[in-house]
Amino acid sequence: MGDGIVERLTELEGAVKRAAESLARIREENAQLKREVKRLGDERRQVLAQVDMILKDIGKLDPALSLAALDIADELFRSREEKKTDEDDVGARLGALVALLDKVAPPDPGSDR
Repeated sequence: MGDGIVERLTELEGAVKRAAESLARIREENAQLKREVKRLGDERRQVLAQVDMILKDIGKLDPALSLAALDIADELFRSREEKKTDEDDVGARLGALVALLDKVAPPDPGSDR
């Protein structure tokens, strides 16, 4: 082989190595983001459970307060729906990103995926 071909192959090997390292970093960041989304979802559920409990207590007090509690509960359920939509959107985008990355640099056969 000519020196130019050997040099080009060396450059390509370096590029492939850098791409694989970048892909590994992106996969790790993806895993971290998924853990963070789960943690935030768990935290959100705990807060919502507390709010539900408080709303039930408020409902026992006064009819005017009951109406206010119903209004707050309505806002709570709307918020839940918006959050679910946002989580689905994030999940879909992350999945699409991983699929694109897998096309560019498929995972190693020995990896956990």
